[in-house]
Amino acid sequence: MTDIETRDIPLNWDVFVTPGIPQSITSDLPPGTEQWMWSPISSTLISGQRDAVIVSTEGPIDEQVRRIVGPQGVKYAIDPVVGETGTQMYQALGEEGRMLVYGSLTGEPIRVGADPRFILAGRRILEVFWVVYWFNRLDETAQRQLVQEIVTLMREGILVTSAARPFSLDEIGTAVRQAEATGRQGKILLVPRNGS
Repeated sequence: MTDIETRDIPLNWDVFVTPGIPQSITSDLPPGTEQWMWSPISSTLISGQRDAVIVSTEGPIDEQVRRIVGPQGVKYAIDPVVGETGTQMYQALGEEGRMLVYGSLTGEPIRVGADPRFILAGRRILEVFWVVYWFNRLDETAQRQLVQEIVTLMREGILVTSAARPFSLDEIGTAVRQAEATGRQGKILLVPRNGS
């Protein structure tokens, strides 16, 4: 770990290089390739007095968090993944901690009761925000107003998302390969074309 000074706030940095992660795609591969491998190559991890980046492949998240902040854990956590990642994030909470889950990228359950002593000690709160559940409970006028606000923010360039080139439905194999390519910039879009 290397220390640097920035405006009187000490920052630490370290470089983490991940091993390749095998992907389950075995069809439509380039000649001579048995399976796809994915690796972000490297990540620079920065931590300071109030913020830190945790990489789950470096060990259990809750253990890494407590090494950084101490045995008291953290006050807040936000998780779009759940599964084992969410379970470890929940275990990193302090006694009065609060965690917001807003997605389920793994499709696996979060296990908040993995250690009953942990859930019985303190007053940890686990909340869920599911946009479809929330949006469907708005009245029609509020839904239209929200969509209009989002469109306005996008037109003004305040809310942006990047897209790679669009693919027609007959290019779906190429689109999937592009979606899983390392270093891809932007979302892959499937767009029906006339006659598709």
